[in-house]
Amino acid sequence: MGKKMINRMIKPFLLIGMIGCFTCGSNFIINLYNAFWGPEDIWWTHNSMKIAIEESTNSIQVFIGGKPLQNHFPDKSLQLIDAEGKRHPVVSQDVRVRVNNWNKVKSRYLTFAVFTGVGLGMSLAFLICGLIGRVPPKGTSH
Repeated sequence: MGKKMINRMIKPFLLIGMIGCFTCGSNFIINLYNAFWGPEDIWWTHNSMKIAIEESTNSIQVFIGGKPLQNHFPDKSLQLIDAEGKRHPVVSQDVRVRVNNWNKVKSRYLTFAVFTGVGLGMSLAFLICGLIGRVPPKGTSH
């Protein structure tokens, strides 16, 4: 009765280990691949969703003549020439930026890789426990 009980306990470990290794392992590999070898140039802010320069100060700073771009607006030191050739001072509404969000996407991939890596490690432990439990002890015959 003892051997049958052990075999019944080991089969779920083996099954959980195999399924977990397949699912967590494949997701782990995909997340690592995307984080280190994925496309970096497709994560730009959409062209129709450009943001104001004031909203992007934590991502980008633009300097003109050693002075931040935002400081040129109140001074009216930058001029814009329209289609008719008239000059107008540049205001903050005239300046919009697109930001590459690759750093945020990469950190998300790496975070998912940590969680799937933990799942893969647990699955490997279940798989090993299932395999070790299935091997008959030395000196016994079936």
